[in-house]
Formats: sequence, structure tokens, C-alpha cells
Amino acid sequence: MAKEILKVSKEYWETRLPQRWYSKKEYGTDEYWDEITRKRYTVFFPYMYKISEFREHPGEKVLEIGVGVGTDLLQFAKRGSLCTGIDLTETAIKTTKERFRRAKLEADLRTANAEQLPFKDNTFDIVYSSGVIHHVPDMEKAISEIHRVLRPGGKAILWFYGKDWKYYFWFPFYGFLQGHFPKENLNQLAHRYMEVEGNVPIVRMFRKREILSYFKAFSKAKAYNHRGYGQSLGKKFSALNKAFAAVMNVLFPYNGWTIKAEK
Repeated sequence: MAKEILKVSKEYWETRLPQRWYSKKEYGTDEYWDEITRKRYTVFFPYMYKISEFREHPGEKVLEIGVGVGTDLLQFAKRGSLCTGIDLTETAIKTTKERFRRAKLEADLRTANAEQLPFKDNTFDIVYSSGVIHHVPDMEKAISEIHRVLRPGGKAILWFYGKDWKYYFWFPFYGFLQGHFPKENLNQLAHRYMEVEGNVPIVRMFRKREILSYFKAFSKAKAYNHRGYGQSLGKKFSALNKAFAAVMNVLFPYNGWTIKAEK
């Protein structure tokens, strides 16, 4: 059963690389990748660059789990980190290798499963993963593997979905319009509507206490919430962005979580 779930997940993500929809420019060109990078850190996730610590680990060994199209791992590499990256899909590894080649940077990139990391104990200073671990079939096993490959004193920086306004309002509203709610519960609706193309094989969303419960083996762990509602509306709607963000940050202040956990 576990192997079948993993196979379905691999097939899903093999043809649905993250971030590719950020740009309508010609795929694979420098202009295409430049726009994806700009939008990731200035439009959709303006808080990401600082909280992910891209600048803070020169000379340290960094592992990214789920490289996607390589955007985040490149930021570590550009600041002098010694980079390794894995992904479940061959498409992601091929794409990330090409981006590193274009940037004239090096990384050890390979296909691998987050539940069985192909590395020795105590190998990395940093293990980073953005929006990936909550899609893994056995999340507890994946986090145990992260703990194993971190050196003593090393740090995991991991991004997870939070149970924010989409979970409580947008999913039921859209589900009602399409005839799925209330026949389906909130978790079923999240599975149906989360991600751009929907119907994600595995997806989980968390409250603070729920996500921190996975990190008991670490010496300490802290959850950081993200406040970035309305950013995707763009500069033309800056006033609406601010008004929307102000309201949503009061009603639902937790727009996802970053966990920073030390071994």
C-alpha cells in the first residue's frame, strides 16, 4: 500500500513541477527563470528570503528535500553553501541540474525518497524543505530521517501548510458551488483544491500544536507563522492588498508555518 501511494505521488508531481505557472515567458529561458525567482520572493512569499536563511550558511552543508525547479537551493548556493538536493521526480532533478549549469554553480542532485534519505548519519548542517514534507506518505518517517542526517547542533528549516482562511472558508465555499460540500469534509476539500491543479494525492494542513508534535526528538523546535495575505493581487491592487491582509491577519494570523528545529 505504501509503495502504491508513493508511486501515485511520484506520477502526480512528475508532470506538475511547482512554480512553473509563475511565468508565461518562453519556458527554460533566462527571462522565464528570472521572473519565477522574482515572483517567488517579492510577490507570493515576500517573507521567505529572510526566514529561510539563504544568506546565513556559507561553507555549510545544506540538503534540500524536494528541490522542485531549484529556485531555493540556488539561493543557498549563490551565498556559498555546499548544496545537495533530492527530489522524488526525475523531471525536477533534470530541471534543477540545468538551472545550476546555467548559473555555473555546483550541487549534488539526485532522485530519492524523503522517507529513505541516501546519506550517512550526521552529514548536514542544514536540512531545508519548502512545502514538501506535508505531501510525504509517512511524514513521521521523513522527519526522523531529517533528524538522522543532521549533525549534532544542525538545524532543520521546514515549511508546512497551516489551517488558514483557505481551509475554513475558501475550500467550503468553492466546494459548495461545485456540489462537494458538505458531502466532503475539510480535509477532503483540501485534497481536492490545494495546489494549482488540485487533487493532490497527499496533503496535510496543521495548527501550531499539531505540527510541533512531530519534532519531539529534536533538542528544540519553534514555529514561525507567515503573514502575507493578498500579495498575489499585485502592485495594481496595493490598497486592496493591504486592506485584505489587515482583515485576514486578524481573523486567521497563521498563513502557514516554518519550523526551525535543532538537533
